This record gives sequence, structure tokens and C-alpha cells, in this order.
Amino acid sequence: MRTAGTEMIAQRAFRRLLQAMSRPGRVFALPPAAVDGRWGPMLTLLESLLDHEVSFAVIGDEGPQGLGPLIAERTRSRVAPPREADFLIVAGGDSGGEILRARRGTLQYPDASATVVYRVQSLLLAEGNGPRVTLSGPGIRKEIRLGEIRGLAPGELGRLREANAEFPLGVDAVFIDDAGRILCIPRSTRIRLLEG
Repeated sequence: MRTAGTEMIAQRAFRRLLQAMSRPGRVFALPPAAVDGRWGPMLTLLESLLDHEVSFAVIGDEGPQGLGPLIAERTRSRVAPPREADFLIVAGGDSGGEILRARRGTLQYPDASATVVYRVQSLLLAEGNGPRVTLSGPGIRKEIRLGEIRGLAPGELGRLREANAEFPLGVDAVFIDDAGRILCIPRSTRIRLLEG
């Protein structure tokens, strides 16, 4: 159940998410989590996005002690099959290809697409050993080299690029790490995988 304190944190998290969506590929810090523990940052973000009017599906880490029951309890949103869900929550950084089957909207209603939220180990500003990927499009001056995303399965960015190949159709992607940092790649962002 939400309190005035958790509602304020959810509002601050939502404003930070809007900033991250308008600056694709940049890392932003969420406000401190309202919930302690393993899922604290993820639940803080989801409480700013989900309510009883939307649905979600969790990929990975299911079970009675997993993320799904916590999301349903804290947001009052409902569980749906991955292909029908408004939000696809990828708990372990690997969608197993489900992102390719997520809702991508229609030409008449491209905003009827799903938002995919990946939980990853860490988001780093430096490239490090990260993916050799550049992003371009709205909110990016020329192009930006993506930093390191630890815990994201190899090939997942390629799947995201494939899911968003027919803009305005596609999915919006949000990456959140265990420290409460987020990075967004909206469906309007072009993803280029570099050779070598």
C-alpha cells in the first residue's frame, strides 16, 4: 500500500524517468528506494509506472518469492501473458527472445506498444567491456557510444534493434541497475552494432 512518502518518491522517480527517456543512452540516478532489499530500486521505478489499469509480465525469477507477486501487491496491476502485457519486466537481463513477441503498437496507435524494463547488475558511463553499440536519434546530438551494461545478456541489444526496426512501431526499453540508476532506449532511437 502506498503512503504519502512512497507516493512522493514515485513521482520523483517518474520525473527522472522522463529525463532519461528524453536523453537516450545517458545514465540517471533514481531517488533512494522506498523499499529495501534486492528489488528496491526496481519496485521504486515500477510504482511510478504501473497501476490497476495496466498489465505486466515477468520474464525470469518467477515463483512465490519472485518479483511478480511483489509487483502485483505494490502496484495493484494485473499479470498478463508476455505478448499482451503493457510492461514486460526482464528480471535477469535476458528476455529469451520474448522482446520480439512483445506488443509493438499499430501504425494508427504506435503508443499501444509495450515498455520493456530490464534489471541489470550495473550501468556504467564508461564503455569498459560493454557492447560496441552507438545510439542516434531524437535527444542525441549526432550519436552516442553506449556505456557498459553489466548483466545484460549478449544479443539482447540486437533483439531490441530488431524489435524497433519498423519505427514508429516498437518497444521502449528501460534498464535499471541494483544501485538505482536507469538508462533508456526509446523506440525512436536507432541502434547500430559496431563490428569487431
